[in-house]
Amino acid sequence: MSQTIEGADGYAQVFPEHKYHIVDVLQQRGHIVGMTGDGVNDAPALKKADCGIAVSSATDAARAAASIVLTTPGLSVIIDAIKESRKIFQRMNSYAIYRIAETLRVLLFISLVILIFNFFPLTAMQIVLLALLNDGAILSIAYDNVRYRNQPEAWNMRVVLRMATVLGVIGPATAFGLFYLGDKGFHLDHAQLQTLMYLKLSVAGHLTIFVTRTRGPFWSIRPARVLLLAVIGTQTLATLIAGFGIFMTPLGWRYVAFVWGYAVFWFLVTDRVKLLAYRILDPSGTSADNAASATGRRSRADQAAMAASVAPFHTDVNTSPGEPVYHDTSACPYGKEITRDGHDLAGTGERRRCEWCEAHAGVAPFHTDTDVESPVYHDLVACPYGQAITRDDHDLAGTGDRRRCEWCEAHADVEDSHDAPLQEKTV
Repeated sequence: MSQTIEGADGYAQVFPEHKYHIVDVLQQRGHIVGMTGDGVNDAPALKKADCGIAVSSATDAARAAASIVLTTPGLSVIIDAIKESRKIFQRMNSYAIYRIAETLRVLLFISLVILIFNFFPLTAMQIVLLALLNDGAILSIAYDNVRYRNQPEAWNMRVVLRMATVLGVIGPATAFGLFYLGDKGFHLDHAQLQTLMYLKLSVAGHLTIFVTRTRGPFWSIRPARVLLLAVIGTQTLATLIAGFGIFMTPLGWRYVAFVWGYAVFWFLVTDRVKLLAYRILDPSGTSADNAASATGRRSRADQAAMAASVAPFHTDVNTSPGEPVYHDTSACPYGKEITRDGHDLAGTGERRRCEWCEAHAGVAPFHTDTDVESPVYHDLVACPYGQAITRDDHDLAGTGDRRRCEWCEAHADVEDSHDAPLQEKTV
């Protein structure tokens, strides 16, 4: 029975206890189970599922049992919720690695210098400034650009702790190197040495954010503008504080420039060490990320194969069924998901518009029939013009006093009681 449940594509004529049993069996066989429901009889299965989703019209019992409550009609928003949640997980994972690594880096360096040299490498004010500027910049990671995986995410604390440890050990080693240069090479006094180490810990700490935010090279995913501006702002402030000697002894701009060059050099080295560490500590995750990041660089043959897998959708009338195409709007006019491989807006040099976008390019205004004052509706779950479908103006419900939009009217296969007579289509 368990194998039958797992192998089935759908279930019909089931009672509430059957729904609960189906969820339970799938969970026992190692699946992460999501379920949608709207009635009281769905509540036990919604509660049992790893992610219970109550639709917008659900009863109070179903809403209380669910993990997510949809506020708009339709189920397509679930896909967006899954994508966004996986992005949030990636940001949390990056933050966890950064925070642990940064804590280890600062605490190990300060503690070892005190124990070995009987010298405080930072003043109390410098420690406060370091914490404030670091925390101010890291908050912006909540808006960072990330690449989510196509598989469900789960915490792997072993990898998180090991990666944070690797990065947290490299930091003190490089800090000791600069500490030695400042003391024995530059012959700085203790106050200047403290300013030197403050600036190094601040600059290197912020550069560590760009190391931890990706599993690939630091340039593999472009950082969000807000993160970039936050880091630039805080480090400009830290540099001015050290250079002019605000709350501390001034360092001198020659040494400030040296600290920046030293920190950037070790940032590049640390990034390469990170790649090696991921290959050793989490080879399966590295392979998955490499596969995901390669989707934007697939060959024309691979793109054609991907497009062919969804044919006859997304084809242009002037090209073969396997020809990759793209859409002018943010939503596929055929109601299909837009993926990076076959038909997104990026990399359209080797692609053509789909047949609908080609025929309707430049059409305006949105959501109108030949009678522009009349409200309209769509046959599809997504508006072919890429606009939001609302209950008031152009949804599927309550269409008695509405007409199909011009695209749905032209492409309809059946006639509704409230539609204009279908005109003969030309191919």
